[in-house]
Amino acid sequence: MRFITLWGGEWKQRYMLEWDDGSLYILPIQWNVATREWVNYAGAAPDADNYWADRSRLWQIGCGSCHATGLDIGYDPQTDTFNTTWVDGGAGCEACHGPGSNHLDSAPGYESFTIINPARMPYKKARLDVCGQCHNRGASKALVADHYDIPGAADRFGYPYGYILGTNVEDYYESVDPERDSPRRFWLSGHEASHRQQAILWSRSRHYDAGVTCIDCHAGHGEGGHFRLTKEPGNKVCMSCHSEPEKTNPGIHSIHASGSCVDCHMPRSARTATLLTDYGGDIRSHSFQFLYPQATIDAGGLEYQSNTCNNCHYHANHAPEDLQRVVDKLREDRREAFGMLDRN
Repeated sequence: MRFITLWGGEWKQRYMLEWDDGSLYILPIQWNVATREWVNYAGAAPDADNYWADRSRLWQIGCGSCHATGLDIGYDPQTDTFNTTWVDGGAGCEACHGPGSNHLDSAPGYESFTIINPARMPYKKARLDVCGQCHNRGASKALVADHYDIPGAADRFGYPYGYILGTNVEDYYESVDPERDSPRRFWLSGHEASHRQQAILWSRSRHYDAGVTCIDCHAGHGEGGHFRLTKEPGNKVCMSCHSEPEKTNPGIHSIHASGSCVDCHMPRSARTATLLTDYGGDIRSHSFQFLYPQATIDAGGLEYQSNTCNNCHYHANHAPEDLQRVVDKLREDRREAFGMLDRN
């Protein structure tokens, strides 16, 4: 057994070991960066059904293709061993642009014709799926047994096995769904409760309906060096389109002088490592819907439904009922100030 690498770093760190047969597994503990503590990962103790070194938890089958570019599982059924390789750790060039050999060999002036550029894909769904092949959660439609005869392996891959850039991810992958996978993966509102579900919520959002895709907000190559690879810092990304938000909802916008667009419209509803408040997550939702405290009230409490206001440290311990009353009063007062309230 030997240590291979660690995955993550910003929210958490997980550690991968290689056993003598070449099988790869993630250790059942992880380091949470924000709280600087070791925590249990996946409850994968020796007496658990999902023991961390069980073949059903093979990294090559469950995780590999989204954490390494050009993954070759390299399984030999004759010896029941693996010789797994990959071209790049993480999302390398070919993960988003496809094979690059022709691009490297192309004549000067023809480079752009020999590589996939997601920005030039004619359909918004194809552009979304470049990111959505990994910023997604579910299971492959391909059966592992149809491709590899690995004793004890999971039934399906954890990634869209066989996906080709420019095609439809749904042809290769069945994503989790709020109707089927709540409350484990979604809050009752439909907002994500688990991480790496951005593409699922985005595809259900008004942004998606309007033709906005990931690369309209994010710079995939990190141009500018902005937080979360956004094209502009802070509110500038949102304000590049929503230049006058007070006109769309004058009753509620700008109630916090220090607030930001994403604090309210992209609440941290999903969790990847640490709960920043008792019920809030550490990953922002990509539904772009403000989660009113009323959603929590209707659901029966914060344990069943988070909301934007309680996810904030300042309001973490305030009763949702009190917060909703404040929101209603602010909306009424500001709508009256804008001359939009009918007092008759």
